[in-house]
Amino acid sequence: MTDVLLSAVGLTADLTRARDSDTGVHLDRVSGYARVIALDLARAISLPEGFVEDLTVLASAHDVGKLAIPDHILLKQGPLSPSERTIMEGHVESGVVVVEDLIRAFGLGDSPRVAMLRNIVRSHHESLDGSGYPGRLRGDEIPLEARIVAVADVFDALTTERPYKRTWTPEAALAFLVEHAGTRFDARCVSALERYWREEIGAGTRSS
Repeated sequence: MTDVLLSAVGLTADLTRARDSDTGVHLDRVSGYARVIALDLARAISLPEGFVEDLTVLASAHDVGKLAIPDHILLKQGPLSPSERTIMEGHVESGVVVVEDLIRAFGLGDSPRVAMLRNIVRSHHESLDGSGYPGRLRGDEIPLEARIVAVADVFDALTTERPYKRTWTPEAALAFLVEHAGTRFDARCVSALERYWREEIGAGTRSS
């Protein structure tokens, strides 16, 4: 990955952290979960050279569009109204605009890594059954990197405390992902995260 692209992605992540510390920590965890999933997939399917490393870095930019969400919505200490939810969902399209501005400003041109960045930001809220947003993409229309980040993103969102919702246990979050594997979420990605949690985290918990 070029130093310029790294700088651009790092800039977006730093700006997001400065705006909302909770979102900043979320970005780091999602990148970690995405790496775990990608490493597992790499043992079963052929992935392009550098895919895992690139994904680990670029996943941190998935929520860059939240920079455009007004404070009274982004930082609201309670459930969002339907109209506020619509505005919040607009962070995807705002993120696409930010990414395209960065590509032009840094002269990044076009490359597999730039395409991966675009795909992650644009499609991490898409669902296999077409119920996601903003493009209502289905199945393999959703790039693999976006399907990976989608699972990592939802898992972290469910297991993180928010003023407007209870914290789910990892077991409950995994059960939710498994329930919707193959419909909303890529089943291979769900299995990869579940396997990691059972074998690595769960084993450590049992032995402590």
